Amino acid sequence: MNYDKHTSHKYIPPEKIKLEEIIKDGALSCVYKAKLNGSPCIVKVPTQGKEEGLEEEIKIYEELKFDNPPGLVKYLGDTKVDGKHSLVLEYFNGVRIENRIKDILSDEELQFKISLKFLHTAGYVISWIYYKDDFIRNVLINDSGDIRLIDFNFSKSQSIVNSLDYDYYFYDRYNDSIHVGDFIYFLFTGLKPHIWINKHVWEVNSKLNKDISKDVDRIILKCWNREYYTVGEVISDFNSLNAKRKHQIK
Repeated sequence: MNYDKHTSHKYIPPEKIKLEEIIKDGALSCVYKAKLNGSPCIVKVPTQGKEEGLEEEIKIYEELKFDNPPGLVKYLGDTKVDGKHSLVLEYFNGVRIENRIKDILSDEELQFKISLKFLHTAGYVISWIYYKDDFIRNVLINDSGDIRLIDFNFSKSQSIVNSLDYDYYFYDRYNDSIHVGDFIYFLFTGLKPHIWINKHVWEVNSKLNKDISKDVDRIILKCWNREYYTVGEVISDFNSLNAKRKHQIK
């Protein structure tokens, strides 16, 4: 795909967007709740001097294989705000999953539902994007249990294209596998097992919770030990475990 850093095939004229309140004022971008032709949306405007990071994020959305991949905030297009190339996304009425973890821990059905949705989303992202962050702090959840993965500020488009899309091959198996295991562990314990310093440096949390089912623990340990080559394999194990769980409930 040819990419022009000033416009894209989904360029939105600025006059169609009305900025409202600031949701987040971060080091790399300022995030606004806005209206696009009267409908709610999100606009990310780069901080002065940080335009390059948002350019890469826009490019990632442009290069994704599908316009609206599962579990990602829908990409609406790009625009200009005060002359700055900015990103326009759907407005997803949710909160960070960390803020809902108490409710999730008390609902096993919800734990499995979110786990499988997350695995399909993470698998897609891992296959196509060099995602330079842990998943736990970048997943939103709404009241219906739907999730969205957000924030690709530090990510890079990958130079390879997987021929077996559904299998979701780990591009960076060493770190991505651990990140996936960490997210599942968090859903079932409420704890972060690894404290991430950066993409390649992490410490083990000294407060690991052992109160977790052996079957779920086995999947998590296989992630941490990098025994899976694809997220598809993790999904297969989780589907089998979910079927076993539902059979036991009957």
